[in-house]
Amino acid sequence: MRSMQFSEHTVIHSGIRRDGMVTRSTRLVLLYAVVSVSTLALSGHVAEEGIPRPLIYLPNHVAGLASVSLYLFFVLAQFLLVLWLVRNGFRVTSLLLFLPAMYFLPAVHAVAVGEDQLRYLSLFLLYLAVPVSFLYLMQYSTMQQVLSAGRVFVIVYLAVSTIFVALNFGSMNRLAGFQLNPNGFGMILFFSAVLFFTGRRRLKIFDFMILFFIAGLVALTGSRVAMASFLFFCSFMFFYSSSISKGKILIFLAIAVPIISVSFFEYFERALRFTDSFTDSGRGVFRDAAIPLISQQPLLGQGADAPRKYVGTGNLHSSYLRFALMFGLPVTVISYSILFAFLIRVSFIQINHSLIKVPLFAMPILFLGEDFAVGIATPFFVFICFFIALLVKDNKETKGIVA
Repeated sequence: MRSMQFSEHTVIHSGIRRDGMVTRSTRLVLLYAVVSVSTLALSGHVAEEGIPRPLIYLPNHVAGLASVSLYLFFVLAQFLLVLWLVRNGFRVTSLLLFLPAMYFLPAVHAVAVGEDQLRYLSLFLLYLAVPVSFLYLMQYSTMQQVLSAGRVFVIVYLAVSTIFVALNFGSMNRLAGFQLNPNGFGMILFFSAVLFFTGRRRLKIFDFMILFFIAGLVALTGSRVAMASFLFFCSFMFFYSSSISKGKILIFLAIAVPIISVSFFEYFERALRFTDSFTDSGRGVFRDAAIPLISQQPLLGQGADAPRKYVGTGNLHSSYLRFALMFGLPVTVISYSILFAFLIRVSFIQINHSLIKVPLFAMPILFLGEDFAVGIATPFFVFICFFIALLVKDNKETKGIVA
């Protein structure tokens, strides 16, 4: 794997430019500003029936400004990608090519039928450009500095989310954060847990307080996809923890699980009914409508507008079902085969912080429960690109390469 260098400036062993203290701090602020903006872009007011009192939500212009800012960053990412390609002799780290390859055939299909071309062309380009841009912003920082800044982001995010949870408590059946979206909130909590605990070799009381708090919030979202991903994260963290921390985690689970399950039984029980994730929230209706359409056109699909045009919704709650309906079975099988090849490649990557792999390994779970595969200006897309960049950077630091 070759070194990625974006600048001709002198670099010392730690990966920080001699005059780069301000550069490092500024870039880390910009890095987490992009991550933060992605959570705000999901925060528009959503009307919901049966709410006993008005919801407290972020002003609509905040979500609008966040979305515009995120798209401006995507434009900048294209320029950074070109700059990186030119300076590196058009050499590309193979790990960065899998997800763009996954969206190549969907992009060709969308262009051929003339439906939603911008979305799928953007996914094809941005799954390369955004991780490269994040690597650029991490360039003069060590992994430890990036992860330390990430923990600050997580604490601030949890604090802000808790305020909105408290303000809206009782107004919605499930906790939804300032995004007013239980599944979206749960997914961000999962990513936040991974980011906070990556690099934490010995767990302290404060760490368990954070873990307990996030576990409670995930349970209260009632999101099965978030709960499944969070349990996968906990299992992975237990496996890779030190022997001392393993005992602490077992004690924590013995105390936390009964408290959460008894205190929030309705939500906790819903979050663990994984089999219902195939039928509720309209999933059964959407599946029953989509499968006959897939059988009518199994090879070429019904087009990128098929969910709205034929099923009457923009969210089928399954990325696999959506791809099969829109693009046909051959494109779906090839695209997701590339995804699984990517995950196999990730499993063999040498890194110092193994928890970074968890969000990537959880992608099949997340795709099963929601349409995350087709979102652009979403926290899922930004966080996945962020963890891909972290993976590449950690791999290079493990090999002693400045990135």
